[in-house]
Amino acid sequence: GETALELLKKERSAERDARRGALLLRHAATAFETGRFERAKELATELVLEYGVTTSQPEYAQSAHIGNILLGRVALRAGDKDKAKEHLLVAVRSALRDENSLLTPDAALARELFAAGERAAVLEYLK
Repeated sequence: GETALELLKKERSAERDARRGALLLRHAATAFETGRFERAKELATELVLEYGVTTSQPEYAQSAHIGNILLGRVALRAGDKDKAKEHLLVAVRSALRDENSLLTPDAALARELFAAGERAAVLEYLK
């Protein structure tokens, strides 16, 4: 995955950018699930900054949502509940900006924050 991401980044085109966005989504989640939190943070940040900034991007809602969920989960693992809550709320708000989104929300961060006693942020996320 790392090699593919680098190659797709070097040789930019619309088709390659679409493939790279999908690969970033998968690879960032995989990095997190395998405990490579710093790499997950790097990939999720790249995902948000390159694909989750404007609703005109093809995968805007998914990129903005999943990228922020992963960033929040990394922040929570680092003990920064405030940053984790911020990412949770940005994740849902950014996805709601795209009225054509078929987003299936990732509730992992919401569950983790709820377990950590952050009920108010989770309730706002669910609203």
